[in-house]
Amino acid sequence: MLRVIIPIVIAVAIIIGCVIYLSQDSSINNGSEDILYNDIVYERVQMPNYNLELSEKNATYIGDFNKTYAYGQEFPYEVYTINGDANVLSSAHATWIKPGYVFPGEFGEDFASVEYVVADGLNFFMMLDAYTEEVTHLSTFTDVVRLEDIVATEASDITEFTEHNIIRFHYKDHQDMYLQYTLCSHEGKYYLNILQGQEGTNALFEIKSEYVALLTSAIPQAK
Repeated sequence: MLRVIIPIVIAVAIIIGCVIYLSQDSSINNGSEDILYNDIVYERVQMPNYNLELSEKNATYIGDFNKTYAYGQEFPYEVYTINGDANVLSSAHATWIKPGYVFPGEFGEDFASVEYVVADGLNFFMMLDAYTEEVTHLSTFTDVVRLEDIVATEASDITEFTEHNIIRFHYKDHQDMYLQYTLCSHEGKYYLNILQGQEGTNALFEIKSEYVALLTSAIPQAK
């Protein structure tokens, strides 16, 4: 009899545990757009530009943002802090920031390092995808290096060019955020495509002569 009762007790315990788990509300919504996390209201925002990316490397799941669509359909999006600072929360469809936080810009920010990236597919933040990348480390900066040190101050007027994969700059003071640009060439000169505006318009900034060898060193035909 005891051998029969024990499995029944275990099964009942599992069912009760599942019911308790499913009844827990993992929603972190605060109104229709914002998030309440650690007693702080995070404001939903647009990413400031097409070139700024968030890394999934140190992301931590914190709950679900329940998005309600037309006709009342509701879908939960998993939300993550991108690092231990928790200044930024992100999901597959939106981004939120802590009050007072400002995203880093492109010009005027110190870089820690630079990489050459060959990407395959599309990288969807914290979603299953077939994205892969081959990364070649180019340099770790010991001196102060900013974007304005690397490229011209104004975009060129060229419209035809060849693309050579991605140049990725890691910020020195902003963990798990980076800038990435397509490396381009035209008539023997090299450029970074620093996309502009909400439309992501092409804008090619010529790479200064002292950085050409570094940034092009991973291109096979440039060796």
